Amino acid sequence: MQKYLNRVFGEDIKVGIIGFGSISRKHIESIRRYRPKSKIFLLTQQEFDPNFIIEKQYYKRTIEEVLQVNPDFFIIASSANDHGDFIKEVVSKDVPLLIEKPLAVTKQKAESIFRHSKNCSFLPLVGYNLRFSKAFSLVNEYLLNNKIGDILSFQSVVGQDLNQWRAGRLIETTPSAIKYRGGGVLRELSHELDYLSILFGFPTTVSGMLGKQKFKKFDVEDTALINLRYTKNNSHILGSLSLDFTRQDTTRMCNIIGENGTIRWNLLKGKVTLIMNNEPKKIMYHSPEDLKLTNSRMWAHFINGNVEKFCTLQNALDIMSLIEKIEKEQI
Repeated sequence: MQKYLNRVFGEDIKVGIIGFGSISRKHIESIRRYRPKSKIFLLTQQEFDPNFIIEKQYYKRTIEEVLQVNPDFFIIASSANDHGDFIKEVVSKDVPLLIEKPLAVTKQKAESIFRHSKNCSFLPLVGYNLRFSKAFSLVNEYLLNNKIGDILSFQSVVGQDLNQWRAGRLIETTPSAIKYRGGGVLRELSHELDYLSILFGFPTTVSGMLGKQKFKKFDVEDTALINLRYTKNNSHILGSLSLDFTRQDTTRMCNIIGENGTIRWNLLKGKVTLIMNNEPKKIMYHSPEDLKLTNSRMWAHFINGNVEKFCTLQNALDIMSLIEKIEKEQI
């Protein structure tokens, strides 16, 4: 991490991006916000004229063409199954690299990325952007300061019908619906596993139920109900995590119950409510734009060399290990 610190990118930077899906477009939008003069070199197989330029965007067909321009940093934002395809070539440049979440489709492929990257001066970072939610930072601060006493349990829920999330697209052709591309709720919605790992660490016991409750023809799970137990100082925290691609009432929330009170975090509303014993509930933070701004804030940190909040390769590998453990420990 040390070489990232205080590394501020200039105004006229070159960015190499592998993949040109929806998440790449979000990254480009954020980069343009902070470094509008940037030149962006996209490795994509989409049908573009290789010489066609839009707002300093250059479309390339081979990794060699991208490497030749010597980008100041790289983004790997292809399908999760493809994240390791060009890892050797990219890390050979030894410049900062951000890999979109999840790190890979399997633990084995994640470990391969880890091995190829371990000797880099700039260890790759992984794009779990919920870490840059101000509401999340407040929740984490409250837990660190024992604001609601010892934690007893929590419930985390995220769900939205895939037809709404991927509106206007044939959902059966999207990565969300295809196993080998990293689809299914466990991988697509692994942001929740990441933020829970910051709040509580990694569970000592886990079990889950996975199912194709609505999209029965897909080869991925559209619903996961997960039970987690955390052990700290001879006490236990019990947690439940619900992930789905099925519900019409889009939901994203986390309730944390402590011995002295409860924290309610509504991610969609950017709202943190504190309910203490014998006290009226207090809204401690409320910003409806909080969730939408997380990607932009992530890039502000990255471009200015502030990387302490980022998910490391080891963190991301641990999350992949947890995903495979959940799959193995189904009930």
